[in-house]
Amino acid sequence: MANKQFKLFCKDLDEIVSIRTFDHGKEAKLYDTFKTYLAEVPPSFSVKTYKKKLVDTLLVDASSYYTCVEIELMSKAGLDVDENLKEEIIEALYGTVIEAYPHFEFEFICNDINNGIAFEHMRSLFKEHILTQEQPQYKKSKNLRSLGDIEKLKRKLNRAIVGQEEACEKSIGALKLILANLAQFSSFFYIGPTGVGKTKLAKEIGKGYSGRFFKVNCGEYSAPHDYAKLIGAPPGYVGHSDSSLLGEKAAESNAWVILFDEIEKANSKFFDFLLSLLDDGTCTDNMGNVLDFSQSLFVFTTNEGMTNAKIGSRRVGFDKEGIKYEDNRDQIMESIKKKFNPEFLNRVDHFIFFNQLKEQELKKVVRLEMRHLPIKINAPLVNYIIKNSNHQEYGARNISKFIKNNISTILADAVLRKQVPVDNGELYIFKVRNGELVIENIEEEKNGLGT
Repeated sequence: MANKQFKLFCKDLDEIVSIRTFDHGKEAKLYDTFKTYLAEVPPSFSVKTYKKKLVDTLLVDASSYYTCVEIELMSKAGLDVDENLKEEIIEALYGTVIEAYPHFEFEFICNDINNGIAFEHMRSLFKEHILTQEQPQYKKSKNLRSLGDIEKLKRKLNRAIVGQEEACEKSIGALKLILANLAQFSSFFYIGPTGVGKTKLAKEIGKGYSGRFFKVNCGEYSAPHDYAKLIGAPPGYVGHSDSSLLGEKAAESNAWVILFDEIEKANSKFFDFLLSLLDDGTCTDNMGNVLDFSQSLFVFTTNEGMTNAKIGSRRVGFDKEGIKYEDNRDQIMESIKKKFNPEFLNRVDHFIFFNQLKEQELKKVVRLEMRHLPIKINAPLVNYIIKNSNHQEYGARNISKFIKNNISTILADAVLRKQVPVDNGELYIFKVRNGELVIENIEEEKNGLGT
């Protein structure tokens, strides 16, 4: 849009005028320039001066209207040139410019300035309260304080994350650097197919590291300026004075695990925003405040390059022998380098590969997914789920969905019908009959119990 122009009709002059357009960054800088101009109030300042300055800046060939239009109007009226006519022309042009850029209106910018002054005044009055209540002194970590805590987290990760021991080990190694004060923050790039535990591992680390986890779905940031959702709208836009998502997180703590899920879906401008975070763990919001995440972990997930990686004519990771993506990391990394710019990749600390889960590992996932259900877990039930869950394409995520849509649905129906287990007073037993799942040990609940 930077090379285009607004075409608006100026009713008072009976003219179609051309108004300049700017990209997002230049428009924000221009707004700051006029805001500074009004805030400093030069000795020669007048509202007329501001309006002319705005018209000269935003209107294409503004000076031509001060002469040509003036001469035309005066000749038609048969009058001598009136000095006030030029001011009327500027006023008419100013009104048209404001139609295109309402946030450049004199009153709007003055309100913005006054609101900022009022905020600074209140902050100075209650500075001590703000420092102690709104900006606490952060501790490095809520949970991790010793090597024993690290080892405990490692054991927990190995139980919760199936088949990704190496990914867990490398993630734990980065946490040790932070605990030993050899690094303040760190970044991970989790690479692997869908449904193998990338997001789950980030969540579990968040629980164990600081108890604070924040997920950013990068598919929601595919437009050039969507990153403003995280740091707030720029000056002159709706929501400019509202707090931002990352601003709220930074006010709570500087030790987070922030997951940027499916980073390949984000717009290229989103990566420019990320560079500051990966450089020093900070970023600047729309109000000019520096947001501190200097003790946080930044995790990026992607399945970029997974469908392109091959061994012979077979896609990697979908054979019974469990071919590893790790064995083809060079080919996958080449695909990633083509997708992401080097400025971003060079700032990432750790690139970690996740493997497609083998059948025995998938069986562990099935048991983990059903451990919270009142079900007796047996081999036929597990095999049935593995066979019917289409895990080859969608991994463990589809197993969870299959259990929810099938096992849990049958179980919910029995509970609502007030059917209880007979042999075992707590656990329902599923059997496979004629290729379908049924509960075999139930009877109608007696005496109205459980109502």
